[in-house]
Amino acid sequence: KYMYIEASSPRVFGDNAKLEYSVSSSDVGKLSCLTFYYHMYGNDINTLIVFNGNSTVFNKTGNQGKAWFKANITMTLQSRVTFEGIIGTNYRGDIAIDDASITAGISCQACDFDDGLCPGWRQNYNQDVFNWTNRYGSTISSGTGPTSGHGGSGKYMYIEASLPGVFGDNAKLEYSVSSSDVGKLSCLTFYYHMYGNGINTLNVFNGNSTVFNKTGNQGKAWFKANITMTLQSRVTFEGIIGTNFMGDIAIDDASITAGICQVCPVNVTQSFGKLDIRYTSQFNPHCNWVIAHDGIARQTVAIVWIRQIDFYSNCEYIKIFDGNGTEVFALHGLVSSFHDSFREISFGEFKNITIQVSLTNRWSNVKIDFGTLNQGLDSAILVSGWNVTILNAAYNNFTLQWTKLDKSFYVIEVKRIKGTLLGIETVPGNVTTTNIKGMSPSTKYRVVIYGVDGIGQPYKSLESVVATDK
Repeated sequence: KYMYIEASSPRVFGDNAKLEYSVSSSDVGKLSCLTFYYHMYGNDINTLIVFNGNSTVFNKTGNQGKAWFKANITMTLQSRVTFEGIIGTNYRGDIAIDDASITAGISCQACDFDDGLCPGWRQNYNQDVFNWTNRYGSTISSGTGPTSGHGGSGKYMYIEASLPGVFGDNAKLEYSVSSSDVGKLSCLTFYYHMYGNGINTLNVFNGNSTVFNKTGNQGKAWFKANITMTLQSRVTFEGIIGTNFMGDIAIDDASITAGICQVCPVNVTQSFGKLDIRYTSQFNPHCNWVIAHDGIARQTVAIVWIRQIDFYSNCEYIKIFDGNGTEVFALHGLVSSFHDSFREISFGEFKNITIQVSLTNRWSNVKIDFGTLNQGLDSAILVSGWNVTILNAAYNNFTLQWTKLDKSFYVIEVKRIKGTLLGIETVPGNVTTTNIKGMSPSTKYRVVIYGVDGIGQPYKSLESVVATDK
């Protein structure tokens, strides 16, 4: 939800509405950062004003377009902060705000580049070859660069790799850190876009120390970076041109906040595995896990099995996108013990599959098994004589064993006799036994083991039937 002023009748031109926040007495007088998002779309938009005490710290008038925009305001806190919306000439004058926050004791060190370089930012004219460019929409070259700023709107900063730029040319963009913040443990957050077959390198320096380095084509998407560091006097973004014009590198929504970064606690770095995603005090509420093709060009599909989802807040969600950026699965809101969702998902054009998870409650969790293949399981090659042995079967579980093959990982598939898929589990290639839990008593199941080799080719065992006890 959000807060807004409704401009329809009986409202008339000049009517105003004020929303106030009372500042804690312990924070009054502190240098602080006010952050909020505003939306001012319509031909009759009038004015949004923000006051710190009686002083105006923000004033925006007129139609700003159909998008949310972020505002960051450094100020010495007074006893109240007031948002005032003023009605325009007609009903198309609704003004909205959302996600307002005040961080006491630190200045705003954030820039969305929508109005160019923010205070404290500058081009380095002495230690580079060319400059970063402020841009709206696509870059001038096809096959490289973003089509918009992060979030789908606004401007960003980028390096243009076309002539007269040549391989190795660099551009530096610097942020001068406030002297009161130098030496403080802080979190640098920014989004970067590195798409094109001529991409070279993006470096980030804290003082003279390299804190971020990324080279090569990362795909047609914005990615988030979080870096915890002790602030030096300047932070520098360096973009380096690659071998051809398809080497545009972009950054957007850069910010520095006090304390350690809230980060996503798990990274996907292998061709198979399990994600056990749980909320912690450092968990960023919006995290991405990217399943890549593991450097093997022939891999075209990922298997994704959602073993369990527990959401204890209405704002929590999971979304899965295929390699073309199409949403193939989504679940929102309060959910208890959701499971049994299997997908074979194409890597598509960008050679990665993205899982987005937002968790805000300490009891919430998402559990996923995944693996990457060069074709679907239905195309697996049957291995004659490769059988599955049932070691024991209880009323709600059974233990399987199989002969070890020279494979990277195994996929265990369990179905009811009538064909309903109940579960997928991935295990490493050195494992030859597993216990399958959560089955129904007095029920027959069909079991197949798939072995996937180093190039993603799946092989399968003969089908076995197992019955649980009463």
